[in-house]
Amino acid sequence: MSAAPPAKSPEPLHLYYSRPLAFLAVGLILTIGLWLVYIFVAGLFSPNIALMIAGGASILFIGPVLAYHAAEPLRAFTRRDPIVTLDAEGITDRRQKGSFLSWDEVGKIWLGYHSQTRSYLIFEYRNAAVATTRGQGHGKAFLRRALTLGDWHVNLRLLACKPADVLHVAKRFQQAAVRREIVKKNGPSSQGWTGSL
Repeated sequence: MSAAPPAKSPEPLHLYYSRPLAFLAVGLILTIGLWLVYIFVAGLFSPNIALMIAGGASILFIGPVLAYHAAEPLRAFTRRDPIVTLDAEGITDRRQKGSFLSWDEVGKIWLGYHSQTRSYLIFEYRNAAVATTRGQGHGKAFLRRALTLGDWHVNLRLLACKPADVLHVAKRFQQAAVRREIVKKNGPSSQGWTGSL
């Protein structure tokens, strides 16, 4: 009896920016920014010292935060290439400094638990040696865990996708990588199974 042909491996998944989501994000940031400018101007012309201080402080502290968060939605209007790619080798997020994570390094994958991180695909390394190799010290690791961001994460908020679907594909690729590793270790004892899903 001949062995059944192996199931087809998952197709690579390419994720792009969503322009409608970017437009909404820019609109929200612009609205907040205009409100801060209004408070600042009202504070300058008001005899109320508290309003004047609030206006100045809001521009000084919240303004740079808004500018930082506006950068990615604005980039979404100019970039047409894939931002995130999941394939048989691993996951690539072109927005990050260490942009590639191999499935061999991944121990656990999940979506964020809180409303702020629900659209984050979060990865936990398979072992502590991976964190050391990637230059992640104890302080950074503690901070990421305190913020429930795992060891590495991909922000899916401005991408044209459903986070649950991306999680499903990521887990399939991870399972395929584990099966290939088992076949590689067991050699002929795998009875012709290639490890493909």
